[in-house]
Amino acid sequence: MNSIDSRIYYNEDKPPQQQTEAMLQAILAALEAFIAADSWVEARRVLETHSRELLTDVADDVLVTMMARYKDMEVVHMLAQHRKVLMRCRVVGIDVAFAELSSVDIPCPDGVDPALWQRALQIDDSAAMMDFLAKYPDLITPIYRRMSYVLSEAHVSLLDGMLDLLEADTWTSARDIVESLPTLLSLEADLWLMQYGASLAQAGNHRAVTVVEMRRWLLARCRMIGVDAAFGERLAMWDGVKVGASTIPAPHWVMQDVVQAL
Repeated sequence: MNSIDSRIYYNEDKPPQQQTEAMLQAILAALEAFIAADSWVEARRVLETHSRELLTDVADDVLVTMMARYKDMEVVHMLAQHRKVLMRCRVVGIDVAFAELSSVDIPCPDGVDPALWQRALQIDDSAAMMDFLAKYPDLITPIYRRMSYVLSEAHVSLLDGMLDLLEADTWTSARDIVESLPTLLSLEADLWLMQYGASLAQAGNHRAVTVVEMRRWLLARCRMIGVDAAFGERLAMWDGVKVGASTIPAPHWVMQDVVQAL
């Protein structure tokens, strides 16, 4: 079991009693933020920020005391649930504990293959979940609650950015998205979009494939010549791409009838 390191709150200018009070105040504040979080995703962020306060015997004792004082069973149940999560984090780690939490009480969504859903719930690795979502893009929305626990914050941000870019309907919004998330220009993003496009092609969604390939080309131009120069070429045409100058090499699919493809 973990005990809080009082040296964190040590201040030679303060008497021991005040140092103890500071430690307890920090624990109480962390517990309040953890319990009041709007979602388990937010609660995890609080926990990761204040793990030295929350994953301790003192925090557990405070929760037990709170549960004993409340007569409202709904409040007691809520406190007990939060205590259970913290206890599991201390035993198996934050990642595993929240992966376990996310797989509970999340029924298979309508229209999703139950066997595929169970496969998704068994994934506890961020990279593996990204690969799974690229292979089965129709599951991105249904299992977003699940992936919020499995995927790292960086992967969630990258996935959100890629989906926003694919859905961008103006040249300005596309540029804003790229500028706000530099990881869109990473090799990881390009490989994910390539796999995502392949899955869409296998499903016969040729319009979506065209959009994905156009976005990949746009991101490739940003990597090669910079965001300002790439967007300055004014390659946008509605939700697609057109060649703005004869000196700009175009991928083979741009030579086709882009408007018809869209």
